[in-house]
Amino acid sequence: MTEARQYDVVIIGTGAGGGTLAHRLASTGKRILLLERGDYLPRERDNWDSTAVFVKGKYRAPEFWYDKHGNQFPPEVNYYVGGNTKFYGAALFRMRPEDFAELRHHDGVSPAWPLNYDDLEPYYTQAEHLYLVHGRHGEDPTEGPASAQYAYPPVQHEPRIQQLSDDLEKRGLYPFHLPVGVNLVLSISPSTRSKGMPIGATAHQAGTVRFGHDPQSSALDVNCKAHDLDNLYLVDTSFFPSIGAVNPH
Repeated sequence: MTEARQYDVVIIGTGAGGGTLAHRLASTGKRILLLERGDYLPRERDNWDSTAVFVKGKYRAPEFWYDKHGNQFPPEVNYYVGGNTKFYGAALFRMRPEDFAELRHHDGVSPAWPLNYDDLEPYYTQAEHLYLVHGRHGEDPTEGPASAQYAYPPVQHEPRIQQLSDDLEKRGLYPFHLPVGVNLVLSISPSTRSKGMPIGATAHQAGTVRFGHDPQSSALDVNCKAHDLDNLYLVDTSFFPSIGAVNPH
């Protein structure tokens, strides 16, 4: 029998959370093991075909989740090395400062976070530079303060979108470029999604293991470490008290 290898860090999942953590730890000299339920995504023409990816669901995991009525639906999740970052839209917005406070909506209360925008702002900047985000801080009047500008200029509008942007500015509005994490050596495939997205298109597992100061209302502390274990951390969206995009499930 071969001797079992020992690792300093075991990361389960290679998506945005696990992959970013591995990148940060790679230079430390620690022995790191990445575990992923999926294989490498085959590189083929359909990778860039929005109909194959989103409409036909060629790469979607063959599983079903359940809505609040007990009805099955196929979520848009992908189990490959890289997780859902292999197919995400690459729009990388910051949450607004008010998103970290308790917000009351028509359908209920969005709970407050144990951290605020200022606590996370330096890490937003680091992440934006790591993920090659193209954009321009200051265009959107609703965004929070930024300690550094994006490292790359905005992606140029298509002619029709530029015309719309110009027309909105003439009306005194503030259109802004989408902050996108993209390597411009590659082409971007347009999405075919519409306003009438089914529940599977907005199914995000978030908030299932929240972080906080009180072990009675959260499983993790503010550093995402389990309250009752010294060596267990969760770094995906499961620790979110609320989500800054579409509805979580």
